[in-house]
Amino acid sequence: MINVIVLVGCLVLVSCSARFPATIIMQNKILRGSATGIFGDIVNFSVNNAEGLSCEGKMLVLSSGANTEGIIDCSNTRKGNFIANGRKASWVGEGTLDDGSRFVISISR
Repeated sequence: MINVIVLVGCLVLVSCSARFPATIIMQNKILRGSATGIFGDIVNFSVNNAEGLSCEGKMLVLSSGANTEGIIDCSNTRKGNFIANGRKASWVGEGTLDDGSRFVISISR
């Protein structure tokens, strides 16, 4: 009976959406915000800065901690792709926007 309770508790924890801090650095600008999602599913993130620049994106988060790909769409009409490497509940990666500029992304607990 205790094993069943522990198993149900673990399933509830894994299926609940978590919120993590998210940071993007692009063209010497730091954007901060949050990411929400669960392991084995899509994580959505939204970041912004005091100057009014904002970006949203998403990536598939595998529970194995492998590399994952994501997309980003910013309020200044720039869009791009990135690759991030995950360990536990933290992901760090880099990507390129459609104008050729590069950015770094970090999502961690």
